[in-house]
Amino acid sequence: LSWRKSNDDCPAYGCPLLPEEFVDIQEKLRLLHDGVNDDEGVQELLNHSTKNEGGAVLTLMGYKGGKIEDQINQDRAVLIDPYLQKKSARFLGVFDGHAERGEVVSEFARKEMPRILGEKLERVKKWMVGSDISTWYPKDQVKAALTQTFLDVHRSIPTNGQGGATASVMLQLGSNVFFANVGDSRSFLVIAQPNKVAIVYKTREDKPHLPDERKRIEEAGGLVSIPRGDEDDSSRVVKIDPKKGTTFGLAMSRSIGDWDMGEVGVIASPLVDTVDLKEAMRAFQTEEECVPSEEDPDSCVVDLDQAEKIDTENTVVFAVSATDGITDYLDPEEIAKHIAPIMLKPDSSHLLVRCGGLIFAAADGWKKDMEGTYRDDITIAVSKLSWE
Repeated sequence: LSWRKSNDDCPAYGCPLLPEEFVDIQEKLRLLHDGVNDDEGVQELLNHSTKNEGGAVLTLMGYKGGKIEDQINQDRAVLIDPYLQKKSARFLGVFDGHAERGEVVSEFARKEMPRILGEKLERVKKWMVGSDISTWYPKDQVKAALTQTFLDVHRSIPTNGQGGATASVMLQLGSNVFFANVGDSRSFLVIAQPNKVAIVYKTREDKPHLPDERKRIEEAGGLVSIPRGDEDDSSRVVKIDPKKGTTFGLAMSRSIGDWDMGEVGVIASPLVDTVDLKEAMRAFQTEEECVPSEEDPDSCVVDLDQAEKIDTENTVVFAVSATDGITDYLDPEEIAKHIAPIMLKPDSSHLLVRCGGLIFAAADGWKKDMEGTYRDDITIAVSKLSWE
C-alpha cells in the first residue's frame, strides 16, 4: 500500500514529499506518458506529487515470498524542498529497512533525520549576511551535524535495536551540497547539458569486504564472508552467537539500527562529503571549453575566462537517491542519462514518468533473474538543485 501522506500541517523544517506506490499510479503514469493531462486522476497525482517538475519520489513494494497481502515495503524516502524554509536548501534521502521490524527503523529515520538535523543546523548557523546561505553554515560544522544526526537516530530507534536500515541523504545549503551515507543505498550528483551528462559525485556502497571496513570488523571480532563464483552476491559481516549456536549475516558494514551487529564492528557513522556546486559547474564547463593545442594535439588549452561563463540556460544540476532494489540493476550513469532529458526539457514529459520507467526496468531485471520468486523493494528520489 502507498504510505504517502498529505503535506498538511507540515513540520517546522518543511513539507515532506513522500513516495507514490508505483502499482497504485501505474495507469496514471501511462496517461501522463501519452500526454493526457486533463484526466482527473492525473491532475490529482500532479497536485499531490510536486508543484514543479524538479522533484519526484516513487517506490515499488517488493515480493519476498508468500501471500501478496503479507508483503511489507521496508523502503522509505523523502524530499523536502524547500528545507528549513530557505529557498536554496533541500533535503533528499532514501532509507532501506532490513530484517524483522526494518520498516519501523527506516520510517523512524525518515521522520527523525530531517528534524534532528534541522535543529542542529540552526544551532551552528552564523550571522546571516547576504543571500548565499552557503556562507551561513560552516562546512565542518555541517558535516559534524550530519554525523551526529545519524548517530542520534541510530541510538534512539524504537525497536530496542532490532532491525536496521540504510540511510543515504543529500543536503543542499546554497552552493554547498553535502552527502552522508551508511549501507548500500546510493546518492549521486549530476550535471547535464543537451549533449553531455556527468556524475560529479556518488556515494559508495558500504560493503564488508572493503579494506578499511574489513579491518574494523575483524578487529572487533567479526568475520567477513566473501562469496566465491557469484558476482551478484554480497560480502557479509558474520556474527556467531556461541550461546544459541546461531549465525547472523549482514550485507553491509554500516547501518542505522542492528545494535547486535555493533558488537562486531558495524557502525552508524556515515561517510560525509561536500561538493561545491560552483566549482563543480566550472569544472564541467572547463572540460567543455577544452580544445586541442596546436603544439601538442594530445593536450588541451582551457580558456579560463570562458570557463567562468557557465551556460546556465542549458545546464541543469540534480541529485538522486536510490535503494539497491534499483541500483542492483541500473548503475548511476544509466539512471542519470535517463532522467537528464526531462530535467533539461520539463515540458516533454513528467519526472514521475521517467522514474516509473526506471522502476519498471529494475523490476524486470529482478523478474528475469529470480523468475518471480523474489524482488527487492525499489525506491528512487530525485531533486533538481538551484541556488542564488
